[in-house]
Amino acid sequence: MKNIKEIYNQKMRKMFTENMKSIFTKDMLKKYDENMLNVLKEVWIDILNVKYEEANKKIVNINKQEIYEIIWNMANVIESFTFYGFSQYMYKKTENVIWLNLSASLLSFTFCCVEGAYAVGIFHAREAVKIEKNLENLVTLLNFYGLPEYLTKDSKKSPASISGR
Repeated sequence: MKNIKEIYNQKMRKMFTENMKSIFTKDMLKKYDENMLNVLKEVWIDILNVKYEEANKKIVNINKQEIYEIIWNMANVIESFTFYGFSQYMYKKTENVIWLNLSASLLSFTFCCVEGAYAVGIFHAREAVKIEKNLENLVTLLNFYGLPEYLTKDSKKSPASISGR
């Protein structure tokens, strides 16, 4: 079993290295030394292996906005639901609304093809606005503008009931 896990981790490390330009902005690549990039590579592996506490320990000193962008980009590269799980874990642990915004964004963009993702995403966005009404949270909520009415209103109508089925 360990052999399979190590092979998987090696493949994921390689994927991380191949996608560094997609994961980090140019400024981040200039700012982070090789040691820090290796730490973030291990954060990638920890999240994929659902070792959220270990990943959290490694990102504790990174600016929250930067880590938001990094996690967002990591999730977009590999499209693993473990990144959504990590954002929820971090929200539960820190109660920092940035993690609710990340959850909403992941569900509305990266995982939009998953049934119910938009509905849960808008729930997270609304919760963020209830907790802290600021421009960032309102913009996250605004991303849902134009979605089917049954998702954006407090209506109990489903798509089937709206279409008359």
